[in-house]
Amino acid sequence: MNFFEKHQKILAICGIIAPIIFAIIVIIAGLLRPDYSHLTNFVSELGAVGAPNAIMQRINFVLVGILIVAFTFGLHRGIGEGKGSIIGPLLIAIFGLSAVVSGIFSTDPIQPGSFSDIMHSMSSAIGSIAAILAFFIISERLEQDTLWRSYRYFSIVIAFVAIVVSVVGVGLLGVLGAPGLAQRLFMAVLFLWIEVMAIRLFQISS
Repeated sequence: MNFFEKHQKILAICGIIAPIIFAIIVIIAGLLRPDYSHLTNFVSELGAVGAPNAIMQRINFVLVGILIVAFTFGLHRGIGEGKGSIIGPLLIAIFGLSAVVSGIFSTDPIQPGSFSDIMHSMSSAIGSIAAILAFFIISERLEQDTLWRSYRYFSIVIAFVAIVVSVVGVGLLGVLGAPGLAQRLFMAVLFLWIEVMAIRLFQISS
């Protein structure tokens, strides 16, 4: 038994608490800024260059990203081998790493197009795409494991919902003046997958 198999339950807990921690810190950071709106402002603006208490959201990105990467190792060991056995979890790890990069490189409203601003935008885009692809790819592996088979369609449905929300929801709510809400809906879909899969991993690890 290697390290990841021995500590699979702890790695599952990492995945369970990651979305919860992220949401709590975003809410608290938003409350500390009277001028901030969860409807109109993006999450990254909480950690933007020059923003008050920006360190809170930057740490949030890094911490949650690390937790997701840790969860990925447990998930990889917790699902039987099959199609997408490496690629699926690897893409989830990329999603986690993108959050870390987003915390290190903040969006910069003072100098749009700066190196930090570009890195933040690129990492966010790459992470989102990686997550959606992972949901599709890992579903093939889930089907071949009796402990996970029933989660295959959940993974596929979440992937399609994420695409719809990112294309239709973001566009529609953006026109209606609520881009912040659109972003949060998209992130909620991605984190829902993490949460459900982490809970299942914890169950089978027990």
